[in-house]
Amino acid sequence: MRRYFCCWIGLLLLGLLAGCRGQSGPKTVPVSGKITWDNQPLANADVSFTPTDKVEGKPAPSSNARTDAQGNFSLKLDQDGRDGAVPGNHRVRVSKMDRGGEGKPGKGQLIPKDYNENTTLNFTVPADGSKEANFALSSNPSAPPVRGRPGGR
Repeated sequence: MRRYFCCWIGLLLLGLLAGCRGQSGPKTVPVSGKITWDNQPLANADVSFTPTDKVEGKPAPSSNARTDAQGNFSLKLDQDGRDGAVPGNHRVRVSKMDRGGEGKPGKGQLIPKDYNENTTLNFTVPADGSKEANFALSSNPSAPPVRGRPGGR
């Protein structure tokens, strides 16, 4: 009888511990969009949203995604892989690397610095998320990109 009692206590403790392991960290909301390059979908590009605002006095975590063949992406939080991004203002970076292969040297970064290292792209993630984080990039970065609503350039 004592053995069964100990088993039940053990299971109860495991259940309590599992219940206490919920997601922690800042609130996230779903964010998705599309990246085009000279009016064509930009496939296999890395998209990064870095908050410019702080959450509870601390830097908020970034979110990243990779575009699919149609240039679509859905962000995931860097710190724990949860879907989405932290609401607020973000600096957006888009990059695509050619690393070469099969004995061919890579070309390196294929996207101009204006869209990644020295990005001019911004997006405001609304409190309820967005499916319109769209960016129309140009091989001529001096022309401002056309972007989706809401917020930013």
